[in-house]
Amino acid sequence: MGSNPTPSASSREAPVRPRLVFFDLDDTLVDETGLMSDCVRQVAESMQETYPFLAPELLVRIYLEASFDLWKRVTPAQAGVTIALMRRWTWEETLRRLSIRGPVEPFLDRYTALRDGQVRPFPDARPVLGELRRRGYRTGLITNGETALQRWKLQHTRLLDLLHPVVTSQELGRSKPDPKVFLEAARRAGVDPQACWMVGDLLHTDVTGALSAGMTAVWVCRHGERLAPADPQPHHVVGSLSALLELLP
Repeated sequence: MGSNPTPSASSREAPVRPRLVFFDLDDTLVDETGLMSDCVRQVAESMQETYPFLAPELLVRIYLEASFDLWKRVTPAQAGVTIALMRRWTWEETLRRLSIRGPVEPFLDRYTALRDGQVRPFPDARPVLGELRRRGYRTGLITNGETALQRWKLQHTRLLDLLHPVVTSQELGRSKPDPKVFLEAARRAGVDPQACWMVGDLLHTDVTGALSAGMTAVWVCRHGERLAPADPQPHHVVGSLSALLELLP
């Protein structure tokens, strides 16, 4: 996808009022990439004496690329897969791509110490959820991740009380974009999938899965990416969570 300014909210068809609006969690309601980037940057800075050639921004870029590639293939919904294991795999792949032959533990241990116990909600997450509920919309969550960790994030950001149901890939044993994840979430809510919207930042999981399940797909595009013809085509594109309020009066 190329770079192109994205309006605050755009649609390819007139909005239909949903009964329930589902949200993704990481990089939709909470700034997972921003927090990861800050922690990886600090890891690089702490390793300068051993690896003086390792520029912090280079390590951030390679780590994020390795993490993104891994999450496209593996999630905690798969038997035996945990976030801790995925972090190790990500660091191992990061060092491999950088041709660093040293042990992974100094990087992994430092990152874990920095990362654990932190979560960073987007500033408009709670206000938007609260306003949608005030307007009469139900709000829920569909997330790929470990159930305990994702619920911890929701509790520490004070978002848990604004989301029902909360559905995780780990508890279902399958991950987005599998349409069965979205259909099960709608079933638990007692709402027809066609009366649901799905709001998320990833085209290949959130948008693809929502479309396959018959939901209205909303892509959160904070950085102005442009849709390519081969990309899954969401019904709506928003540049922020706040822009949702333009679509859902």
